[in-house]
Amino acid sequence: MYALAICFGLLEPGDVTWAADRLAELAAERDYRVTTGFAGTPFVTWALSEHGHADVAYRLLLERECPSWLYPITMGATTIWERWDSMLPDGTINPGEMTSF
Repeated sequence: MYALAICFGLLEPGDVTWAADRLAELAAERDYRVTTGFAGTPFVTWALSEHGHADVAYRLLLERECPSWLYPITMGATTIWERWDSMLPDGTINPGEMTSF
């Protein structure tokens, strides 16, 4: 929610820094793993990097544990999966309904 509000100018100018700081705090609290939904995910790194938290944006980008952008790559993916954990750490396919396999 913070990323969308920042990127689409939905906040009062005085609240943008607070929202970016809070977004950075939330990322750290969740060990720099992606926790946003479909709508917010594309905007998180921009919102962070444009408002003084490029280091946090890079930590999110470089995280390898699930859920993260690099997790599928570490599991051999060559395309974007439908879900963060389509393949489990042991190499088995997630038994859930949403998988690309």
